[in-house]
Amino acid sequence: MIISNRSRLIGCAIVLAAHAMLVGSPQLRADDKPEEHPIDRTLRVAIDAEPSTMGMVQALSAANEAWDKEMNQVYQRLKQKMQPSEWEAMVNAQRAWINYRDAQITALQRFYGNMEGTMWRPVATESIMQLTRDRARFLLDLESMLEEGD
Repeated sequence: MIISNRSRLIGCAIVLAAHAMLVGSPQLRADDKPEEHPIDRTLRVAIDAEPSTMGMVQALSAANEAWDKEMNQVYQRLKQKMQPSEWEAMVNAQRAWINYRDAQITALQRFYGNMEGTMWRPVATESIMQLTRDRARFLLDLESMLEEGD
């Protein structure tokens, strides 16, 4: 049986998306053991409880909202901890990141919107959520570095 390149691509995308949803990108601590963030834990529990396409999309959308809230809270805390010149640079970087994120979301929606099958909805939603999760984790890491320097 011959498997088309498109079928291989789809199979790889499913495996990668499932891996990303289950593993995420946990932060490492001093003991090098990954620590699951509460938002990721809530996402995992929600998907385990409702593993349907709609259940996954709802859980991933809720996680995206939670990561966005986390990111904004950390961003505001950074304002209090950074020097004025550092904060000015951070504001510029955050504005640029928002433009990048919005362009990525548009590209992802167009790409996954052309894929056949309902499985692409949670894959697209997870990809969008990952953008915000990664930025929030980056800001959390900056905050940790500033606290270590105190």
